[in-house]
This record gives sequence, structure tokens and C-alpha cells, in this order.
Amino acid sequence: YSRANLTTAALNITAELLLKNIEEAGKFKMLVTGEKSDERQIYGRPFGMRTTCKFWFLSNGLPSIRDPLGSVSRRLRFVYFGASFRRDPSLKVKLATEAPGILAHAVRDLQQLMQMVVDKVEFPHGGPESANVGEQFKRMGDPVGSFVREGCTVAPNASVDSAVFQASFNAYVDSCGLFPVYKKPGMAFKQLYTMFPGAVRSVHGGSTGSRKKRLEGITVKPDFEVAPTLDDLLS
Repeated sequence: YSRANLTTAALNITAELLLKNIEEAGKFKMLVTGEKSDERQIYGRPFGMRTTCKFWFLSNGLPSIRDPLGSVSRRLRFVYFGASFRRDPSLKVKLATEAPGILAHAVRDLQQLMQMVVDKVEFPHGGPESANVGEQFKRMGDPVGSFVREGCTVAPNASVDSAVFQASFNAYVDSCGLFPVYKKPGMAFKQLYTMFPGAVRSVHGGSTGSRKKRLEGITVKPDFEVAPTLDDLLS
């Protein structure tokens, strides 16, 4: 029911974002793009809501939102804040003293951003650290696609043992600090076939034995290739 309160809201601030694996973000995309969604207050009648509310999420880490097409990441701006401070008991008093200047600074920057919208200029990013956070978010939303873009070559004459691909992908997941659930056997291959229908296929008879499968149409770059362990071969 809380979404219905966004009807007249200008800004929604989430003080602490839950770090979890989110499979579906359709409602979020509807809200941030201003599409009509059906909502209702408690004990109220359903109504169609369109909101221009902006969303700020504060978090000590990144949630994993399934985003193979990048439709969520395109709607977000990341601002990395790595500074730490000592507790200042007089901070509220200081802020109250400087409040007029803070407001003037915020309004001036808002005017600049609004002019960028009029001029159709892309909003600035928050520097290298913020850009790195954005890239990590993309990896978490589409780990298989990110691995293929960064660590693979897709070509008609390319091929790789399925066990090598899985082991290399697992190592990529670990090195990027992604959720271990992505290493579930078969998950990467299922998305791979969806991404490249007909171009990437599985055949029997890899170099590791006749029972093992081999991928044709793709190979792992040498810098990303990892030899499979015994557990990988038996999985």
C-alpha cells in the first residue's frame, strides 16, 4: 500500500536498501518512467497512478537486480561516498547555521541540471569511483552477459569445453564479488543459448572425454580461462 503515497511525492528516500537478489524489477521501472500503475490505499479503491517522484537509495552495498537488457541500470545514477567522519555532537547546530547557504547551493545546481534537460545534455556521472559502482551493478544484473562481453569471443569457428566455460565463469563471479547463486550448474548455459540462439550451441565430445559437452560458437579469452576442477567435471 505504501506505493500509493507516491502520488503527490516529489522525492522518496530509502535510508537502507536491502541487499538481496531481486528477480523482477517491473514495478520499479514503471514508477521511474512515469508509467501508469494500479495502486490503492489501505481500505481504499484501486486507482491508476502516474508519479514524477524521484528515488534516492542509500546503501552500504549493491542489490542484485536481474537486468539482462540493462533496462534498470540505464535508469540509475550511482554516487559513491567513501568518506567517514567522527561523531560531532554540534553538527545539527552547524547545519542549521549553514542551512540558507546549503539551500542556495542546491537550488543553483538544480537549475543547472534542469537546463541540461532542456539542452538534452546527459547528466554528469559521479567520477571514477561512481562509474566503477555502476559497472559492478551491471555485472550483478547480468553476470553471464558481462562475462561474455569482457571475457569471451563469439565467432562461428570458436569453441570451448563446457567445463572450461563453467569454471571460467565461476571464477569471474568470484572475482567480481557476485552472488554465488549464479554459479548454479546449467544457469549460465541457459542464458547463453537465449542470448545467441543458434549461434552458440552445445555438442558432445569435448577434449575432456566423450561424456563431456563442448560449446561451439564461443570461446573464453586466455586471460579469463580457468581449468575445471574435479568437482566441476563431476557436476
